[in-house]
Amino acid sequence: MKSRLKELTSRSNGWGYEKRKQKLKEYIRGWVGYYHLANMKRLCEQTDEWLRRRIRMCIWKSRKKPKTKVANLIKCGIDKYYAYMWGNTRQGYWHIADSYILARAITNVKLKKAGYVNMLDSYLEWKPKIGTQYAEPHVRWCERSENESRKKTTSFSSYSIVGERVLLSLYHLLAVLDVDAMSRHADFASREVIPR
Repeated sequence: MKSRLKELTSRSNGWGYEKRKQKLKEYIRGWVGYYHLANMKRLCEQTDEWLRRRIRMCIWKSRKKPKTKVANLIKCGIDKYYAYMWGNTRQGYWHIADSYILARAITNVKLKKAGYVNMLDSYLEWKPKIGTQYAEPHVRWCERSENESRKKTTSFSSYSIVGERVLLSLYHLLAVLDVDAMSRHADFASREVIPR
């Protein structure tokens, strides 16, 4: 999965922003849709961090000249001094992508607004209750409040027709067994005890 994401976020594939966004969206949605039954929240979070760094690296490289980098950093709200210093740095793209300056200039919120899909959001679409109190089955059954357990109890009328038939047949079976037990008890009680 990571090797495929690496291909999609390659610095030198010549794709524009829109094509890269589309390809990432298709791959992430497909991958998460296939593996969503697994418990992989932490994996999604870690992969998202790494993927955002890759995307920042691509954006940083696409700005090519130092003056363009400086101008864009200033546009993103970075102080002129730091924008000049980081725009003219000789450090590599991958190193800069992890810097606090680029994390402030290209925030996670801005990336989401720009249309980049992340894995955790796609995973939570499949598993909406992760992170809530009912995420695990034992919590769902053990930690219900009284009001919730009252809501959960259903009346006879709320069962399906098949369910009603099964319950009625069980009820009749119990009634028959109960009648048999009562008649046996009556027979036993009516017997005369013969002294020895």
